[in-house]
Amino acid sequence: MPAVDNLKTADLVVRGGVIRSFDLDDSCWASMAVRNGGVIAMSSDADGLDELVGPATQTIEASGQTVLPGFFDTHNHMLHTALDAGAVQLAGCSTIAELVDAIRSAAAATPSGAWIVPSKGWHESNLVEERLPTRHELDAASSEHPIALRRGGHVMVANTVALDLASLNEETPDPPGGTLEREQTGALTGVLIERPAFAAISALLPPVDRDEWVRRLRDQCSVYNTRGITAVRDPGIYRNEFLVYQAAHDNGWLSVRSDVMIRLDPGLGFDGMRAELERWDARTNLGDAKLRLHGVKIFLDGGIEGAAMTEDYANQPGYSGHLFLTTDQIVELGEFAVGRGWRIGCHAVGDRAVMTAVDAYERIIARHPELPKGWLVIEHAFLADHELRTRVVELGIAVTVQHPLLWFLGANMVKYWGDRRTDESFPVREWVEAGALISAGSDCNVAPFDPLLSIWGLCTRGTASRGVRGKDHGIDRRTAFGLYTVAGAHLLGDPHRGALALGKHADFLLFDTDPLSCDVDDLPHLGPSLTAVGGRVVHRTANVSNRLTQPQQEGNT
Repeated sequence: MPAVDNLKTADLVVRGGVIRSFDLDDSCWASMAVRNGGVIAMSSDADGLDELVGPATQTIEASGQTVLPGFFDTHNHMLHTALDAGAVQLAGCSTIAELVDAIRSAAAATPSGAWIVPSKGWHESNLVEERLPTRHELDAASSEHPIALRRGGHVMVANTVALDLASLNEETPDPPGGTLEREQTGALTGVLIERPAFAAISALLPPVDRDEWVRRLRDQCSVYNTRGITAVRDPGIYRNEFLVYQAAHDNGWLSVRSDVMIRLDPGLGFDGMRAELERWDARTNLGDAKLRLHGVKIFLDGGIEGAAMTEDYANQPGYSGHLFLTTDQIVELGEFAVGRGWRIGCHAVGDRAVMTAVDAYERIIARHPELPKGWLVIEHAFLADHELRTRVVELGIAVTVQHPLLWFLGANMVKYWGDRRTDESFPVREWVEAGALISAGSDCNVAPFDPLLSIWGLCTRGTASRGVRGKDHGIDRRTAFGLYTVAGAHLLGDPHRGALALGKHADFLLFDTDPLSCDVDDLPHLGPSLTAVGGRVVHRTANVSNRLTQPQQEGNT
């Protein structure tokens, strides 16, 4: 007997195959009908919804296929990834010499004096030297251009020209929350760790043409669609960057549902963060089903090189990372944000930062017991012991985890943190067993965005260069897929997203091979043959074209 809300003609009907709903009962169906972007009927019979097929109905013949909910990456810097797509790409470099050559080639085609700002998406652990370049090596690429070589979101290497323009030299003290690496003589190496250290250079970088950025965002959405991403939570944009999202949305180019967060950059200092928050006259959930303001992103500590730890770093006795804010300051910012109706996400990598976030959140919740579960979120939480996890769950704090960071940054984690803390990172199994409100993502453009690589990692704990780390923290495949699909809807508290069920958005994927039963090591090599957002096909491969019939009518997505 089909589950149907009424018997009007559908815009789209998927027939045959196995439709895995991922609802509470983990139901499987054989056909699904969509109208106005939402699911209106499900049937256990492949032909059970034929009565909803009319002259204008598009059909997808899914016999032998597996249908899953679309992937929701709950920590993905899609806008900055789009911007990086047009920069000099360094991910394929295997030596510092190759990296310098790539920058030199870009400089040769750039007017003298103009900035060279390559893509962030590379990592020194993939270089033979397994280290960052120095300013002297970047000087060999160009002494006529300022070079700001970003690596992820927490490290920059600058050449001498850039350092001089920013008035950074051996007499410049380390700013609060940042480190200017130095040679034995005291001269700067060019390596700048954490945003406060490279804030002076960031302030000099030229603005990006907005129209070009909008086009890059459109193209990035299409790239994400090819790997099955139908929604992201973009954790940290500035006010001018929201206008890029808005323009893409107005043009009908957002084929990835986007929940974006206000970025309170640590380079602003506490007073600057408070002032930035006051400039936004808005609240959580402003927007529509394709683009919404989600909340506020607060940075508590740095990345692998600057995470706030309770123990010293393995390679730097006496150093335990950077904590950007005190508990009292977090509470003050949080009180203001909650009073404006904002959700809050705190970037906390090290265990000292996680502990600080939990302490602050506990005080905020005590003053606002009406806050829904998951209103307050810890982003990353690399390290959290049993006591911390217990407090998080009891308080109803949500957690987002990103295995691609362990996969991509494992070599640096071992170098800076040692084997034990690397293996203890992202205790996902323990979070799940404790009943935490947890969801998964990638932290692209720091790490690769591919959801299937991430799901593979959540199961296997594999890394790119340091083998399997902390295998006991791995989870089963069904749970991993759930963290990358329906868990995002639970985090948002959105009743219209997540499972493939009546009344939900019809965001779904078609696979030729069942990702839940194939060899786990095949997952990174799989990809959807079709991706739909709100019932609108936004990606399809050539081999699926003969499964589609009737042109689709425009519908709400």
